[in-house]
Amino acid sequence: MPASPDHLPDLSLAGPYLRAIADCISASGANARTLLSRNGIDPAAIDDAALELPLTSFAHLLRDAIMTTGEPALGLLVGDRLGVTSHGTLGAAILRGTTLREVARLLVDQLDARAPLVGLDVVQSENEFRLLVRDALPRGQMRRALLEAVVVALAKLIEAIAQGTTAIIRIAFDDRTPPYSNFARALLHRPVRWGESFTGLVLPACQIDLPLHGGDPVAFAALIRRAEQELASQAGDRPVSTALHRLLLGRRGGLPSLPAAARLLQLQPRSLHRRLVDEGTTFRVVVEEVRATLAREYLAEPDWTVPEIALALGYADPANFRRALRRWRLNGSRRSIHVG
Repeated sequence: MPASPDHLPDLSLAGPYLRAIADCISASGANARTLLSRNGIDPAAIDDAALELPLTSFAHLLRDAIMTTGEPALGLLVGDRLGVTSHGTLGAAILRGTTLREVARLLVDQLDARAPLVGLDVVQSENEFRLLVRDALPRGQMRRALLEAVVVALAKLIEAIAQGTTAIIRIAFDDRTPPYSNFARALLHRPVRWGESFTGLVLPACQIDLPLHGGDPVAFAALIRRAEQELASQAGDRPVSTALHRLLLGRRGGLPSLPAAARLLQLQPRSLHRRLVDEGTTFRVVVEEVRATLAREYLAEPDWTVPEIALALGYADPANFRRALRRWRLNGSRRSIHVG
């Protein structure tokens, strides 16, 4: 049977992030076990690096944690608790990278597979090397907290492996300036700017090919192989519908067609269709489930207008989006829906 929109599989969120969230909750004096449990998360399982959590559940957890702790800068605190060793074999590989360019390439390749909600891109100009964090999340509190956690963790990672050889020029966020901006600057010890056209880190281009102190090409290659083996082992024989859910939830600017999705999954369109049918679902059903899941999140964020949501979900005609809302029974959402 197809997965319920509220329980989509294969949204892999690294266990260390959940552990860091739990630690922040405890540090505030709140009961982390209670908060995790009421969000459907087994407190005993959060140290499992292979733990997976649906997007909806993770969004609810973040909102609940921010509300319970009264800490709007929770994302920054979560990222600050994450060290290189938090990332297991991948972290060990990063520590053995020979240059920052090599490490950046590894992160770009690995992050999409490990954390489908976010990804990394690299853009280089004459003077700057930008490590850009891209995402497919609705604007709002959940997106801000998650991206802050990722960016702070990346900054700590770069500082750990560079060991003073490379300075971060600035840290950028594409969101508006938060009320805790002074705290963010003090925590990061680097220039931080909001309202930029991107989110990520800016490094000096002249330094990204400098040798890193801990670089070891032999150990680096061996650890990459081990990290890839771990990832393949975790994936196992997951259904292709799981991979498709993951792919679609990570796309920005509309959902791909079946032929495009098949190519991204390195399958022939007929093979993708056949395997989905064998698993008791279809491409159209999976797209419908993903749209319903994303619609729930978008509607929960006041910064998104209904026409924007319709367009993001691939509805050229808002009336079709309105009919879909009725089909998904989302008219009882936290704000009234008026789609012309």
